[in-house]
Amino acid sequence: PNQSWYGGGGIGDGFDKIPKPVCGDGICSYGENADNCILDCKNLDFDLNIDGYTKFATPGTDVKCWFVGGDWCEIYILNNNSYELVINVSVAQNYDDSYKWAYLSNDFNKTKEKSILVRVAPKSKSEKPIYVFTSIPQNQPHKTYRYDIYFDSGKSRIVFPIVMLVGSHTIERLFDICWQINFFKIKFIVCLWHILLAAIFLIFLIYLRNKKVNRSIRI
Repeated sequence: PNQSWYGGGGIGDGFDKIPKPVCGDGICSYGENADNCILDCKNLDFDLNIDGYTKFATPGTDVKCWFVGGDWCEIYILNNNSYELVINVSVAQNYDDSYKWAYLSNDFNKTKEKSILVRVAPKSKSEKPIYVFTSIPQNQPHKTYRYDIYFDSGKSRIVFPIVMLVGSHTIERLFDICWQINFFKIKFIVCLWHILLAAIFLIFLIYLRNKKVNRSIRI
């Protein structure tokens, strides 16, 4: 995978739920890639557009990974071959009972299941999205939860972790607001905190410029 982890904060609390991967177990896990684990990640016949989500969430709500769109998370499967792939995608219980909250779908308007088959067109075609729905029960204790999604083509296997930092998170959720921007074939992520930092930097530059102008006038 791309070895990029998307999430709004929670690095310390969320990443302790990501155990060190075991190279050679046949699964390309978070933290592994073709450079540090050839056995699991070399010559994968598919890739994912992102390696995992860590999200702030509150009890009684649905986990929403993007500020725009619906109450779901999208994962894109990228076919590395010149032929169609059929990939089994399933929710796995590895850590706690949060896997019970999760369902998958090829189309957000269709039936949601714990396991789905996804047909991915050849490399020359567009990537294929799947949708992940996670509903956190009301009165759920405030702590960190995790479940995994397994992608299996028969030849390659990738595990995709979803970490949820469940609590009130009133302030933190402001920094969890992000947009996925599509510019031709390039996708990139812009978050609210990126905009705030850019604004602060711009204000600082304007301050320095005005200070320099005022000093020149006095001279």
